[in-house]
Amino acid sequence: MVPSMPELGQYDRYQRDAAVLATLGKSLLVDMPRIAVRIPVELADAASAAWSRDELDETRGETPEQERLRSLAGDLALVGLAIEERGQRSKAWVNVTLDAAVFASAIRASEDT
Repeated sequence: MVPSMPELGQYDRYQRDAAVLATLGKSLLVDMPRIAVRIPVELADAASAAWSRDELDETRGETPEQERLRSLAGDLALVGLAIEERGQRSKAWVNVTLDAAVFASAIRASEDT
């Protein structure tokens, strides 16, 4: 039987769960897997352009939505970096391995639209 704990509010539990997830993430980073993907060349070119772009504007005072969008754009740029470093281009596709975290970000982004 698990010892009884004082009742926590749901957001206190969420905060504790988030801390556990962060610790788990740090342990997973040691052996970050890569996932082989095939990306249409048009999307690969857009990702490479995101990587090549310099973003010099201030980000102070961002709304949570602006911060989320900037984070997603950063993940797209990381796809572009992977393409530039190790992408294998054919006429219609680019084959590349992506870090699992970047792959997961792209999947989450697809679910948000």
